[in-house]
Amino acid sequence: LIEDEQTATGGTSNTIESSAASGWGVNRYQDKVIITTGGTGSGQIRRITSNDSTSLTVSGDWSINPDNTTNFVICKAGARHFGMGADANSIIIQEEPPPPRHPDQGV
Repeated sequence: LIEDEQTATGGTSNTIESSAASGWGVNRYQDKVIITTGGTGSGQIRRITSNDSTSLTVSGDWSINPDNTTNFVICKAGARHFGMGADANSIIIQEEPPPPRHPDQGV
């Protein structure tokens, strides 16, 4: 489910930056999910609204702004994520439909 994993180099109230991510294509991660997994602001979940080559913009402000100690993962669309910790802005992303079943497996 994880598309990328980084340590931030900074952030603002609604962005997170990683200078090590210079290969990100513009809006490659739009509508995907970011989860802060360690360091400052750990346990926050947001939907990514846009990105450039080194930063992600998220929907809704961070409860605690990320800094150069913040670890994060970007998850593929279609994964289901639930709130972590006391983060009041946790979200649920709807799962993609399951793959088609083989006719021998019934309905």
